[in-house]
Amino acid sequence: MHLWYFILIYVILHQPDSVISVDLDANVTLQCFFAENCSMYDMFWYKQIKGQQPCAVVKVGAVKRLSLSIINISHWDEAVYYCGVEIFFDIEFGNGVFLTLNLSSFNSAGEFLFYELKTQSHQN
Repeated sequence: MHLWYFILIYVILHQPDSVISVDLDANVTLQCFFAENCSMYDMFWYKQIKGQQPCAVVKVGAVKRLSLSIINISHWDEAVYYCGVEIFFDIEFGNGVFLTLNLSSFNSAGEFLFYELKTQSHQN
């Protein structure tokens, strides 16, 4: 007689912010909390840029709280960030936080980019 044991582990991931607006070159720390002890599971931060698949950016050992600090924010950092935990080859994700640039920063960057492109075109 074979005995099958099924273990149901339900881990609740909580990301307290759904949207964070930051200025260019600012620093930000994203937070993720776990309702259960994940002391035996690998933790991840995933980044998903609009129109692309999510990709892992950080993998850490087991913790109860997972933070991701991003320094000198650039337009490449604008994305949705998900914390995740790998449990038996399956990954459970948090609800995600959208890191967006403040409009004033975006306009400044756009003007700078336009000036840079215009300068390059005059050099050719």
